Amino acid sequence: MTAKDKIVQLRQAIVSQLNPLIDSDYYLLELPYYNNIGDVLIWQGEEDFLRTLPYTCKGRYALETFTFPTIPDGTLILFQGGGNFGDLWTKHHEFKMKIVEHYTNCKFLFLPQTVFFQNEANLQACAKRLSENKNITICARDQASYDILKQNFSNTVLLVPDMAFCINRNRLQKCTTPNEQDMLMIRNDAEFQLSDELASLMDQKSIAVRDWPPMERRDLFTWLLVKFSPIVSPRLLDWYCQQIYMPYLVRCGVRFINRYRTIHSTRLHGAILALLLGKDVVLYDNSYGKNSGFYNTWLADCESITLKR
Repeated sequence: MTAKDKIVQLRQAIVSQLNPLIDSDYYLLELPYYNNIGDVLIWQGEEDFLRTLPYTCKGRYALETFTFPTIPDGTLILFQGGGNFGDLWTKHHEFKMKIVEHYTNCKFLFLPQTVFFQNEANLQACAKRLSENKNITICARDQASYDILKQNFSNTVLLVPDMAFCINRNRLQKCTTPNEQDMLMIRNDAEFQLSDELASLMDQKSIAVRDWPPMERRDLFTWLLVKFSPIVSPRLLDWYCQQIYMPYLVRCGVRFINRYRTIHSTRLHGAILALLLGKDVVLYDNSYGKNSGFYNTWLADCESITLKR
């Protein structure tokens, strides 16, 4: 299947699964107010998808700006999708749990998540906490995550692709530049896994070894966020991140990927953005199988991407 056809297929899968669930005005929580362009691409895809629906977002917040306002019973609360459902990125996961336990009479929709627990006891504790609320739907973005949720949680569980595939095409066409060389995209955090093939690629002078630009060098927009977020009001921080910082990071990511020909990536969203931009992609797994899980669930029949383990 061509990348173009695959993107259409995944967008249709998202629409068919989520449209029936988002049937009222809503809140969107846990927004990524930080410099990981991959998480921001998920956010942008969510916003572009939600704009197609006839409902209003009553509030958008990150964990840094959410102050537990009064939210009427029965209100729909959406959680940002991504890869932090579990005990690897505990701050974000615990924020989700606190919201669910505080607004016990609201409806909750976890947008597509990768699920990973290092500790079985933590998995069972989370399953117990969430299973106490029957108004929760959790979207898994790969088959392995879906299986974990179905086996351990009594909540409604769906299998849904990553929301970055819903990014409006116009955002991907505005910043095109000529192709130059191949690029190896390397992450440097708890999810990185070095293989012999990756080590060999890193030694090839003909391949640019990079990461998302704001993670390599602090830019002005990220400097402003880090400098002023501890001292400005939550409302001002929301405005800056939603109106200035998020659009900037999306443009930055598009310009960055567009510079290169073939993208070798250890970052899932480096690979997804490259597919959206019509690049050939080689995807390498992360430390706990997130990348291979997503590839095997959704992308194995796409001719523009291959997986290296």
